[in-house]
Amino acid sequence: MSKAGGILGIIGGIFGIIAAIATLFMGGLGAALDADGAKQVIGFGWGGVLFSFASIVFGAVAFAKPKGAGIGLIVTSLAGAVLGGTFVAVFMVLSLVGGVLAVAGRKKTAETVLVPVIEGAAPTPKTGKWKRFALGIVGSLAALIVGLAVIGANQPSTTGSAKTEAKRDPLDALATDVPAPIAPGGDLAALFAYGTKSTDVQRETGLAAIKGKLVAWTLPVYEVKRNGDNYKIQTSGSRTAIGTYITITPRNDEDRRFIESLTTGQPVAFRGIVKDVFMRDLVIAPAILDRPKAVGALPPVATPGLAVASGGSDWTSYQGMHPYTFITDARVRSHIAPKVGESYAQLVDRLKVSQDMTLVDGFLVGQGCAAHKCGTDEAFIALDTRTGAFLATAADSGILTVISAADLPPGVGALYSNWAESFQPN
Repeated sequence: MSKAGGILGIIGGIFGIIAAIATLFMGGLGAALDADGAKQVIGFGWGGVLFSFASIVFGAVAFAKPKGAGIGLIVTSLAGAVLGGTFVAVFMVLSLVGGVLAVAGRKKTAETVLVPVIEGAAPTPKTGKWKRFALGIVGSLAALIVGLAVIGANQPSTTGSAKTEAKRDPLDALATDVPAPIAPGGDLAALFAYGTKSTDVQRETGLAAIKGKLVAWTLPVYEVKRNGDNYKIQTSGSRTAIGTYITITPRNDEDRRFIESLTTGQPVAFRGIVKDVFMRDLVIAPAILDRPKAVGALPPVATPGLAVASGGSDWTSYQGMHPYTFITDARVRSHIAPKVGESYAQLVDRLKVSQDMTLVDGFLVGQGCAAHKCGTDEAFIALDTRTGAFLATAADSGILTVISAADLPPGVGALYSNWAESFQPN
């Protein structure tokens, strides 16, 4: 039975190595996808390789030294079953049975050796079998210690901040972390837009600079599709706003209803991680909806002009909001619509593709264009946070409301001039 035990040990070890390689493959795939526990699976895979190889060695030795090798097979099989993962454990059962057979099947017949008897001499100690037994135990323990070290080295840290990070909801991180100061327009849009002079090398360098960073953008919707429990939103790209593929996870039923109500051209505000690029559109995943900032009561409506109105003002609370969200807010609309009259709808349409409102020289400033019509249907808006006085211009329609461009402060005037000069109607 000792030969049968050795054969079973070798077979169990061979299949154990195959199972360990499969475990390593799954662990590597999980690591590539940033799956939880991937490092632990990889650790199990290396443990399986180690103990499966040891089973093959002890199985081969069992033909000549059945007892010591059999004990080694039993120890390595148990260690492999515990530290090699589920797949390896299945085949370690074969090695365990082989070890039991090797020990139990050892020939019991003793060889007779004629030794001359010398009167008064001490009997020769039978140390050979104990030495083999001790070597087998030491070898098995050494294999076990090395295996434990390999497994421990691949375990994720669970102390300090790493433990806290492991428990942190990734979606909560998207909602609370500070986004990188990366705008979806300007140089970034020009870098990835079709028809520009940028090269593949330059796009690779640009992607490497922003990959893995959190961005908070508002972009116009092109298409919405279901993606399991999530949604994949494609946004329109142009030379003034980069296109994206966003995988958004709805955090509640309200998010789900909002996403399913989106239509082409409607802006969507989101926070997400830059993951890759596909067909010159950035891949953003994971991502969540970014709710507009809360605003308080509006200041008193001022009469046209630049005179400072009496009373406090909270117009600055709109800083950082997307211009489309700003101008369609019910309370803001009630302040602006009477001033622009029939041009209000035109103004709203021309702010669908734009960057967030900025505060310059006491003015909230925003500029944008209609979806798929950047370069033709554009608008510039400026609101005095002290008085509520409002400037709105469309690129092909002139001044729509109260403030003359000549009355703008230097910083805002410079922005307006740059915008007006860069507009080249087709």
